[in-house]
Formats: sequence, structure tokens, C-alpha cells
Amino acid sequence: GQRVAFGAGFPTLDRLAVAAGSLSALPEWRGQEGPRFRITLGPACITVGHTDLARAERTAERAQHRARTEAGELGTYWAENLGDRAPADPRAPITGWSRRSRARLFHATGELDYTPMIVLGTAPVMSTLTYAKNWLDVAPTGAAAKKHLEAFYMRFERAWGVPFVGLWKEEFQRRGAVHFHLWHPRPSGLAGAMRRLTAVRYRPAVGDGLPYEAWLAAVWADIVAHPDPEDRARHEKRGAFVSKVEEGHVNTPAKLAAYFAKHGAFMAKDYQNKVPKEWREPGAGPGRFWGYKGLKREVRTVDVAPADADRAARVLRRLSSRERYWDPTYRDAAGKVVGCWRWKKAVREVRVRRGDRPANRQTGEIKPRYRKAMRPPTRFASGSGFLCLDDAPTTLVNIARALDIWREYAPPTRRQVQARERAVRRRALELPATRRAVTDAHKH
Repeated sequence: GQRVAFGAGFPTLDRLAVAAGSLSALPEWRGQEGPRFRITLGPACITVGHTDLARAERTAERAQHRARTEAGELGTYWAENLGDRAPADPRAPITGWSRRSRARLFHATGELDYTPMIVLGTAPVMSTLTYAKNWLDVAPTGAAAKKHLEAFYMRFERAWGVPFVGLWKEEFQRRGAVHFHLWHPRPSGLAGAMRRLTAVRYRPAVGDGLPYEAWLAAVWADIVAHPDPEDRARHEKRGAFVSKVEEGHVNTPAKLAAYFAKHGAFMAKDYQNKVPKEWREPGAGPGRFWGYKGLKREVRTVDVAPADADRAARVLRRLSSRERYWDPTYRDAAGKVVGCWRWKKAVREVRVRRGDRPANRQTGEIKPRYRKAMRPPTRFASGSGFLCLDDAPTTLVNIARALDIWREYAPPTRRQVQARERAVRRRALELPATRRAVTDAHKH
């Protein structure tokens, strides 16, 4: 297919406002009880859900009161025990990347505004930062690895004159070592060139004068600073590398979300999301598995009627049941291979239990046995959920048109029919009494 530059198919923020304005919004909330149904639009994501604003307001008030009470009790305890605060109970250890966190990553990548990346005008790349053999000597905890990542952000801004803008994902190798995937625009030119021209007093830094690939390897090795000379030399050669991303894979926000969020999320690479045992101790957890820097979410939320929210969820559920793919073997009527876009049923890979297997024949211990299976995805099961799309604003405009048609030509609901029947019966009972009253008046 034709190659499209990065950002050419990304919706602008003014389109979000126009698409959100096409919905029939409810009046402003004035303290009414009950759920409030709403549709939220992002550049590549449509979310349907509901919230009880009155209940949320009461919850916020209770939380504020509880925070004030705890602050007063903590101040009293601190004054009485001379600052000797009792240690908090440790949290449960984190063993892997949860399914809910993966869903939040999909949701966030569909609602981010990628304008700060598009204006740079350069194609994005995937930078990978790894550790040497004895990685526990320099990254004994997840917090230590995150400090290395924060130091890399500061070095990046100092070397290239612009802050880091992009997404990051934390994964683990089979040997247990952590590594980071950074998706961001590739800097152009040489490191430190801007600082050399603009700084009043130029001080050379590690990696100055090098292109991005060489600068990345030198700076990451200097940040980690392995104490073992052999590990340090090996880390300088193979500690960081850059891989290019096909432009056609990320020319829309939905493709970008799928490319980055599915990286390492398949069952074949599930080991990359398992936390090593050294990081499962209290206080040594991995922290967050993903995040973004220099970007922010841009959404438009509209409160709608419950019937409109339910009908919109039904449309999105049908859209999510299939996916489009490019078939390069399609032939036209003349038999010429031209290729075309086709649709297929959407499926996801799951693990299905198929029985047990002996783990220890001496003790009789058994373990469950699983197999891979393909199942259709279940979205908007209860009328709430989200769906990532290539062009979410256009899809929402079409849904708004469908809602207007349904609202005009839809048959009456059961409650409306019952109300009409009650009104007819009421008029039928009142009519004979009126006739009797008129007849009595004529007799007298």
C-alpha cells in the first residue's frame, strides 16, 4: 500500500469538538440523584459509561474529612513519639502485568494528543535500553531502574535541546533483567550542537558530537555505570539499540495504540511481563509497567440519555466484533492481483484449562495444564466500555446521525405504552359519570 507519513491521519482537536457537538446532550447536572450516562470521545477512542455525580460528590467529601482526621491523628502521634512513626504494612507483591493495566494502556494511547510528536516532523523509532549480565548490582529494585530512566530523560533534553516526548514500556528478559522500550521521534543532527551554540559557557558532556544511535549507547552505559569493567565494556557495545518503525504501522492513532500496546502482550512473549523473584520482595516492586511523557489526554465528554448510550454501545459492540485487514491476493474480474481491504471476525488468544499434569510423582502434587485457544472478544458486555478506532470523530458523527433517526422513528417503549393505556382507561371511567351528571341536571 501507499506509505503515509506519521501524523497524516491523526484527527485534530477541533474535529473532536465538532463531533462531540453532534450528540444530543442533556441539560447541565444540578445535583440530581442517579446515574449520569455519558459518551467520551478521544482522537482514537470512544468510551461509553455512566457515573453517579451525587454519589461521587459525597464520596469526595468523606475522603476529605477522613484525610483531615488522619492528618490530625498523625500530628498527635508524631508529637508524642518524637517522630518515631510505625512502619506501614507491606503491600502484596506484584508478580506480573495485569490484564486491567493492559486495558488502561490501550485506553490511554487512544486518548492521547500526539501533536507534540507530529510537529517535530520526524518519524518515530523504538529505543531499547537493557542491562548487562550482573544487572542486580545496579538495579536491585524497581525504583533504582526508574531513576536510571529519569536520568536518561534529563540527559536527552540536555543533549538535543528538546524534552523527551513519547511512550515507554517496561519488560523483562528470560534471565530476569529489566529493559525499557521507548517510542519517540528520532532526534536529528549531533548531540550537544544546540547547547554549543546557545550556552554562555559550554561544558562538554558524555556523547556530545555523536549521532543518536551512538549517543544512546554511550549515555545509557554512563548512566547505569556498572562497577565491573567487563560488564561495563559489554554494556557499552550492546546495552542500547534503535529499531525503526514502519510508517504504515503508525499512521493513525488506533494503529499506534495497537503497535505499542501489543508489544510483548502476546502469550508467546508473556514471560516479558513476569516480574523476577528478586523484585517481588516488599519495597522492591517494579512500579508502573508503562507510561507517557510530554503528552496529555484530550477528550470531549457529553452527557446523553440512557437510551442513546445503550444504542451507541450496541453499535460499538458490533464494530468490535470484526476487524479490517489487507488481502494482497485478491483478484479483480479480469484475474489481476490488485489487493483490497477485507473484514474478518475479531478473535483473541486465551488460555483454556485442559486437565492436570503430575508435578511431583513422589508427593503426588499436580499442576493444571493449559492450551491456547482463540475466542471472540467480549466488549460492552454491560453497556459500558471503550473501543479504539482509526477515525473516532467521524465514527461518532455517524453514530449521532443514527441516534437521531432512532429517536424519530423508534417504536414506543413499554413504559410509554403502559402510560397511554392508563390514560385511555382513566378517560373511559370518567365519561359515564359525566353523562349521568348531565342527565340528572336536565331532570331537575
